[in-house]
Amino acid sequence: MATVKGNLTVGIEVDGVTHTEFEMRDATIRSAVNAIDKANAAGENLSSYVTMRMYKAAEQLVSLGTLPADKINADLLMELDEVDIEPLLAAQDELEKKRKGLKS
Repeated sequence: MATVKGNLTVGIEVDGVTHTEFEMRDATIRSAVNAIDKANAAGENLSSYVTMRMYKAAEQLVSLGTLPADKINADLLMELDEVDIEPLLAAQDELEKKRKGLKS
């Protein structure tokens, strides 16, 4: 499974540590279903493009700084600085291009 690494511009502080580096894996059907189920359970607007991309990113992230995947969720990502959406969306797009066999 393909992964990409990236850096958030601002990052997020958890337990006194600011986390900026991340690694993201390919999306799977399971990650998409999990994202929809979790967003639905949280009462989120499922038609919101940004909300669904962040729920999906939370499923795709292998790590965020020293946080393991099981500590990463959409609520955490929603607390990121607004500028930090761009690196996450870019990573998702790069993985999609890799899946399609295109140059990133």
